[in-house]
Amino acid sequence: MTMRNLFTLLAVLLMCGLFLGINSCSSVSDDVLGTAASDDVGDDEGEDEGEDEGDDEGDDESASDCPGVGDEEMIDSVEVLPGDTCTLVNRIVVNDILVGRGATLNVHGVSIGGDIFSDTGAMAIVVDQGSALRGSIILALVTGETTVDSSIVAGDIHIKRNTGLITLSNNEIFGTVELLQNTGGAYVISNQITSILNCEDNVPAPRGQNNSAASMEGQCQNF
Repeated sequence: MTMRNLFTLLAVLLMCGLFLGINSCSSVSDDVLGTAASDDVGDDEGEDEGEDEGDDEGDDESASDCPGVGDEEMIDSVEVLPGDTCTLVNRIVVNDILVGRGATLNVHGVSIGGDIFSDTGAMAIVVDQGSALRGSIILALVTGETTVDSSIVAGDIHIKRNTGLITLSNNEIFGTVELLQNTGGAYVISNQITSILNCEDNVPAPRGQNNSAASMEGQCQNF
């Protein structure tokens, strides 16, 4: 099985175990394994294709650059110290990611078993490219961009008193989304939210469209 297929299987099992239960996960994992096996056969039939895939995997690994984090694919937890920049690509974080003052976090295609948390003034937070969180995203006082795009969040998204631009787009969020007292502007576009979308006391008011939620409240009504 290629490394890319391993990441796919583990991400599916992480989210599936939360929502569907063990028996359903067994069926889903069998399907993923079957697809992975087919991919591996295709790789064996074409040596050049296999070499290209190997190059891509090497690029993914080299793209990860996070102080204090080794080369292992599965990481227990991550703490981004003040002023550091942490970029994770196609990794698995079992527990939480904590982001310190003036630090930057970029996660691309990462499966996270806990929360992403920062309340001391991080520089920037970017979560995208099919990342999946079993926990929540809880942020305050971020001075630069906050972007959550094309990802799955099993918990909530709470963003408060940020001064940088906030973008939430093309996500599936199973909890509540709250934007409170932010001053850098916000865009909320094409998200599927199982619970409540609530926006209060943001200046300027957020902008949004094409979202679905059980209820849309405050400045995010009719988004």
